Amino acid sequence: MAEMFKVLRDPLVKRLVLLSALGNASFSIWSGALIIDLFLRLSNIFYVGVAQFVLSIIANILLPYLGYLVDRFPARRVAAVGMLLEVLLPLLLAVKMRVLTGFYLVYAVLASVAPLGVATNLMGVLFSKMYRGLINSQELARQLTSLRSTLRTIVFVVFDSLTGVLVYLLGPSFTFIIAFLIELAGFVFLFIAFRGAWSKWNSAAVKDDGKPPFRVYSVV
Repeated sequence: MAEMFKVLRDPLVKRLVLLSALGNASFSIWSGALIIDLFLRLSNIFYVGVAQFVLSIIANILLPYLGYLVDRFPARRVAAVGMLLEVLLPLLLAVKMRVLTGFYLVYAVLASVAPLGVATNLMGVLFSKMYRGLINSQELARQLTSLRSTLRTIVFVVFDSLTGVLVYLLGPSFTFIIAFLIELAGFVFLFIAFRGAWSKWNSAAVKDDGKPPFRVYSVV
């Protein structure tokens, strides 16, 4: 198991993994709070299923187009748009959960969940491109895949368990605010931790051929 942590010797991979973990934590919190709150407010599992369906199906339908956006535009611009949506929409959900009821709440939630799913998948595609640009060894790629999968599982297990407690103690709207704060921290970290890389991490530099777009250890 210790083998998979070797890939973290690369400072940029380490930062990407941390950023991805923050996104997974936020997603686990707001999606769990949304499911719990919709069920408690509407007492109908159908609407929970609809919300989950919209969250997954729209993002999956648009996935090829998200890949095109990542290829077409500079990575910094794509990251800014994706994470800005991930920051603002949980805050918007918090407001909706406090002021709306009934079918108005259902429609408003669906209007937020769809772009949230798109933004989450957009960032996932971007991170995958960045990883592939940094990792030029099959062994390191295997270690990174194992590490990401393990950390993702750990984050989801921890925060899925924690979300129910947070909703019970604080209410769903405050739980969305916690997700917002996590995303905001990730948004700030994104531009601080990668400030020296964006000039080289553009649509032309991030390749799928396994070749690093720049010398990793030269970035501070």
